[in-house]
Amino acid sequence: MNKAIAVFAALVLCLTSTSSALLIQEQLMNLGAANGVLIGGAGFNNATSVNLISGFNTQRSTSSNGHAVAFQHQDGTHFQVAFAAGEGGQFGVDQLGNSAANQKEVLDGKDAELDQNLDVGTYQGLAANGGNGYVGAIDGYVGHQVQVTLTRDGMNMNVTKVNVLETGEVRKF
Repeated sequence: MNKAIAVFAALVLCLTSTSSALLIQEQLMNLGAANGVLIGGAGFNNATSVNLISGFNTQRSTSSNGHAVAFQHQDGTHFQVAFAAGEGGQFGVDQLGNSAANQKEVLDGKDAELDQNLDVGTYQGLAANGGNGYVGAIDGYVGHQVQVTLTRDGMNMNVTKVNVLETGEVRKF
């Protein structure tokens, strides 16, 4: 009988423990964007191109005993605008944008590990060959990452924000 009481008492202690359960969550988001215009010829020509790409991820986990919550969100947007106008030559714009975002949260009892990484790259090439004309471009990226863990012992937070803007123009008259 004493053995049964000891097992029951150990089980009750395990179920009423204030320690948080193990939570692990990870999310990845990769975005790529490409845009461009090209005009040419003897007469006057013009072209405009606009490109917008965006994405987001959100995760929320709660421990089985309800004593811990982990939340993470990330979003990002690439934007690109290219313009060319001219006559008697070739005028063009090429644009590329790439971003790689990842987040990982590990919550184990009172210990929390929050990791974030957000890499962004943009490229634009502008060309004005022969004739008279103008090429212009603007591109960029706006992105955010947020992580929060809540336990009975407190809160942890990690925030990243990235804004990139690139512009260029060539005038040939």
